[in-house]
Amino acid sequence: MKSFPLLLLAMATLCPIAIVAQDLPIEADPVAVVMSSNNEVHEVGDTIYQGGSYTGPAPIEIRFLSRVTSDRTNLRYEWAVCTDANCENAILTRYDEDMDYTFMSAGTTYIQLRISDTDSLYIDYYSLPISITVSESMLELPNAFSPNGDGINDRYTVRHQSLVSFEAHIFNRWGQELYSWSIGNIDDGWDGTYKGKTVSNGVYFIVVVAEGADGIEYKKKSSINVMTGISDGYNNGTYNQ
Repeated sequence: MKSFPLLLLAMATLCPIAIVAQDLPIEADPVAVVMSSNNEVHEVGDTIYQGGSYTGPAPIEIRFLSRVTSDRTNLRYEWAVCTDANCENAILTRYDEDMDYTFMSAGTTYIQLRISDTDSLYIDYYSLPISITVSESMLELPNAFSPNGDGINDRYTVRHQSLVSFEAHIFNRWGQELYSWSIGNIDDGWDGTYKGKTVSNGVYFIVVVAEGADGIEYKKKSSINVMTGISDGYNNGTYNQ
């Protein structure tokens, strides 16, 4: 009987306990990649690591990547979208391994990755939250441009930030609409033509209705001086607030 413990010890030495991948701790290194902001595509996206932050104008489109490094297959992913820094109260949860999310509202939002075992649903991994801040909105209208083909100030474009809706209409002095554009092509602006021909020098008018990510509504009317005879020495007209 006294040799029995020695026998167990010898068996344990000869037959070590196997550790399978499912027993390993969950390890990950999540990041967020900025795909676009203010309707401008980021060809090389800014990368934000867990615990980091990003501030920019809306809409901000971000791709969240879980990047699990441990060899586990029985995983359940939860991306918690929160308004508090500790991410204790999620306003939305997505259950994908990776997630695309577009931020439209002004203020700071926190994103945390939580990973659990599909058998127990016990959350074994919490990332540090990534904070995304949408800046306040802004809209300014220039009062002049020179569509003369010299490559400088040839298009009428607005200055904008964090707009979630936008619609602009150009009229001549008799109230005839010459051109319009919206949020989808907000940066294209107007090239100073009507039915394929450049309009005459003179005063035209723009009417804009827009809304910011911060809830501010814009209803603006302004005059536009079209100056086709101005050379490249002219540098952008002043902006109306």
